[in-house]
Amino acid sequence: MLLQQQQLYEFDQFRLNPSERLLVHDGLPVSLTPKAFDVLTVLIRRRGHLVTKKELMATVWGDSIVEDGNLVVTVSKLRKALGGDGKYIQTVSKQGYRFVGDVREENIAEDDPADLSRADETPSRAIQTLETAESGDDIPRGAAFPVRKGLYGAGLLLLVAVSVRIGMTRDAFHAGDSNVRSMAVLPFANVSGDPQNDYLGLGIADAIITAFGSTGQVAVRPTTAVLKYDTQLADPVAAGRELKADAILEGRVRASNGRVQVSVRLLRVPNGGTLWTGSFEEDQHRAFTSQSISDNIVRAMIEELPGTLKTGPTHRGTKSAKAHQLYLQGRSFFWDQRREEGVRQSISYFRQAIAEDQDYALAYAGMADSYTRLAAFSTDPAGLTPPLAKASALRALQLGGSLAEVHTSLGFISFSCDWNWNSAEQEFKRSLSLDPSYNPTRHWYSETLAVLGRLDEALDQAQRAERAEPLSPRAHSDLGWILYLSRRYDQAIQADRKAVELDPNYARAHTFLALIYLQTGGFADAIHELEEVRRLADEHLTGTTGPELIAYAQSLQGHRSEASRVLTDLTARSQNGQVVRPYSAALVCLGLGDHACALEWLERAYESRDPSLAYAKTDPCLDPVRSEPRFGDLLKRMGI
Repeated sequence: MLLQQQQLYEFDQFRLNPSERLLVHDGLPVSLTPKAFDVLTVLIRRRGHLVTKKELMATVWGDSIVEDGNLVVTVSKLRKALGGDGKYIQTVSKQGYRFVGDVREENIAEDDPADLSRADETPSRAIQTLETAESGDDIPRGAAFPVRKGLYGAGLLLLVAVSVRIGMTRDAFHAGDSNVRSMAVLPFANVSGDPQNDYLGLGIADAIITAFGSTGQVAVRPTTAVLKYDTQLADPVAAGRELKADAILEGRVRASNGRVQVSVRLLRVPNGGTLWTGSFEEDQHRAFTSQSISDNIVRAMIEELPGTLKTGPTHRGTKSAKAHQLYLQGRSFFWDQRREEGVRQSISYFRQAIAEDQDYALAYAGMADSYTRLAAFSTDPAGLTPPLAKASALRALQLGGSLAEVHTSLGFISFSCDWNWNSAEQEFKRSLSLDPSYNPTRHWYSETLAVLGRLDEALDQAQRAERAEPLSPRAHSDLGWILYLSRRYDQAIQADRKAVELDPNYARAHTFLALIYLQTGGFADAIHELEEVRRLADEHLTGTTGPELIAYAQSLQGHRSEASRVLTDLTARSQNGQVVRPYSAALVCLGLGDHACALEWLERAYESRDPSLAYAKTDPCLDPVRSEPRFGDLLKRMGI
């Protein structure tokens, strides 16, 4: 039979199919009102020429009686859909509009498989097929295929059409394949116009991250690594390069009238090519149930990239979308910041999440981590936070014993509060077996291994954590800490400088740099870094305070009077019941050459579980007393 010709128009990353009434941007459909679509079609067909208001009104609205304001509003919405900068549609004052973009025109047969998916295709005709190409083959822009009805069972509700574009062989997503070994999932953009729906995009992305990350077959960047990206403005390929991922998944979420519609796209980062696209729809109240959109997206990716991944469910332990949103907000305040205010704010969010769902295990685990962090940095002189941390963690264990986050929380408590290194290691190993992509586990497991003197193993875990979160100051500074304990000072400086480059106000990295410079004789550089630490001390949880370290540095340089004054002040404050970091005082004693004084303060550090003392077995600062019998006895009592 004769095939009818269709006219297609392309400009930049957009593709317009007037006969199917479909505008696509980078493979994803762009939402337009019918009138806006008609105005765009008229302008593109008359591109480069003035189209008067009168002509547009007559062509688009016909005999309907409308005002000029309708056209103005329609053009404004159209410009916003095209990027918001007005570069395509030029206003000719008091006359009309002109389309000024560079347009490429193409004629294709109506049933050509390179055509865009038909938005009006009925479900009974929707049959999904998957075309593959040899590696390196060029798939034409807009190549797409219809959808198979009921592909994922009754729980999956698809939009009428799902477009699928693959530019690789079927097994190219396998973990062993050199093409895609790592993936990042950006928070999905909320395009519904209602900020109250922002949580949907992050929640769905987090669930997908969890599903793929739990396999251990592909390195998936954790949720904390992608929180920084503005879902409306982020360039996905550029974000993928920053995250050092081979592929990146992005999406758009629209919620209205109790329904959630999601369009997703998987891109290859090196060349920006589209690997797969899909569209899904679901009742909004089921957004995080076991038959959620995130589950359906994961199943679709597995189905269309066969022989690749087997994942667990994306269900995150709550059916409450609001509870999950609050949980994610708590995590975003807690991770990387090391500010007491931020940690306490995270506790507030976790409490609100629990108020929404009293059986939400992850919220209890998050609360346990926040309390443990406060306990570890002695912001609670009364000692109330360790019991609160343990109670929260045990409740999380009752509700979600199979969740990696829960076992990490238990390990963090064993490490920071109890100094039970064996228990900490067991919990961290259990967590990694459940979800190898949960990055906090690797941070704290690395530190546990360093405490035990197993520095090669500690370095391996720290490097894995840094690779998973290449934009995290914490990941780089933690790597720098392990390199410092390993006496690899040049590499440690590089890692901590990277952390400072990412966040100049990250006090922990400045502290580590100062310690490295003190060990290598760079006293002027050390003092400079310690002044930064002192400037930031009121906001950050640094573990070791700036003034004491400055006194330590001065004493190493032979400036004993100022160091002695600081030590006298520390002793008086301690006798008056004020909070003093015993480890910091011990360093001042070491700088003054008084080993007996240092050992006395180290005993106090042991009694108060000063977190800095935990690394006594490998800490270069403590080398002067390493041969002392009292120090050996101290290590033995610490279990190391």
